Amino acid sequence: MKLSLESQITLYPLSIQKDRKNYIVEEPVSGDFFEMPEICIDAMERINDGQLLGEIESELQKKYPKEKVDIIEFGGQLMELGLIQEVNGEKVKLKKGLLT
Repeated sequence: MKLSLESQITLYPLSIQKDRKNYIVEEPVSGDFFEMPEICIDAMERINDGQLLGEIESELQKKYPKEKVDIIEFGGQLMELGLIQEVNGEKVKLKKGLLT
């Protein structure tokens, strides 16, 4: 499943906790957890608000001018981690740990 700046994605419900420096994101069903910086949490909150990836990238570039922002790459990482439930209303299927 290919992401574009016009894509809208839906994440699985996640638990997000502030750590000392970063955030701990936990996928409650599997119990998997990941450490992420604030910009990633900001992106995921915007995803949960239903924004298109292009809108999110543009806003994050303004808010974090010193950071490299590539929302397509980040979306791909979220997909690899199994955190994306839908892309443009279409269910993401995981097959033997691989995306289809």
